[in-house]
Amino acid sequence: MSHRKKDIRKINFIILILVIVLGVIFSDCGSGNGVKGIRLKIKEIPRGEWVHRVIPLSLVVSSDGRRYAYLAVKESGSPLNDKYVVVVDGVKSKEYDFIEKGYPVLSPDDSRYAYMGVRDGRYFVVIDGVEYGGYDYTGSIAFSSDSRRYAYVAVQDDKSFVVLDGVKGKEYDRAGNIVFSPDGRRYAYIAVRGDKYLAVVDGVEEKEYDVISDIVFSPDGKRYVYTAGRDGKDFIVVDGVEGKEYDWIDELSLAFSPDGSRYAYRAGRGKNFLVVIEGVEEKEYDGIGEYGVVFSTDSRRYAYTAERDGKWFVVIDGVE
Repeated sequence: MSHRKKDIRKINFIILILVIVLGVIFSDCGSGNGVKGIRLKIKEIPRGEWVHRVIPLSLVVSSDGRRYAYLAVKESGSPLNDKYVVVVDGVKSKEYDFIEKGYPVLSPDDSRYAYMGVRDGRYFVVIDGVEYGGYDYTGSIAFSSDSRRYAYVAVQDDKSFVVLDGVKGKEYDRAGNIVFSPDGRRYAYIAVRGDKYLAVVDGVEEKEYDVISDIVFSPDGKRYVYTAGRDGKDFIVVDGVEGKEYDWIDELSLAFSPDGSRYAYRAGRGKNFLVVIEGVEEKEYDGIGEYGVVFSTDSRRYAYTAERDGKWFVVIDGVE
């Protein structure tokens, strides 16, 4: 007997047992001894063409439960010759030699889906069933928060580039760290040319630096900020304008106020720590809390923790 028939029989047997058990549980319903008004309805819903093996951890389901997608393997008897498919809402994809781990994925509003597959040594990106590629390699796929836009990094002939909404961008030695603004209208990523790093914001190149951090958009999408390094010093770049240099800046502390009107970060000068808010330095301390600055929901106030002589305290609006 084939593995397929055995598996089908196992599934049918399990379903039969569940029906019997549920029938016993609800047998008294409506008789006066059980809970009145409860009726058990069983409905069979097809979930796609049968495949030999489903990868359980690949299953993704939309928030409303109406859409689903998963990765499956069509076994050939030899793992080297197995084929991989993605099943979305019961529809099977083309076959691939391999599907990248972590896929398929659904967009934030569950209306779209994406995955990356390999066929004959070439990499393909699939967005809503449309295949792009094949490339020498592809990076992760990013959707905007409104699900209208998507982007990914691809490599071809030792050059990297970003593909935005199906359109290929400029080639670099390396590219990555794609981010969309919260409203989905803007995008940015980091590129490498030679030994220099640069930010590309809305397709426009910024200055080159020795190193830069991930780019952060303000909540309203109007501003952006990142940390850059040059000659051993760190500084931030806000909307393309460089800030003051410090011995170091904690890039993870970069934060905008909820309305996007102010930004803050944690920096160091010598052995001292300080907070900078909208370009204005606060007092220096022996330490600043690792979470940096927290803004109030109306963006008018801010607070952080600081240390002096081994004692920790809270600083609110610049007052200890």
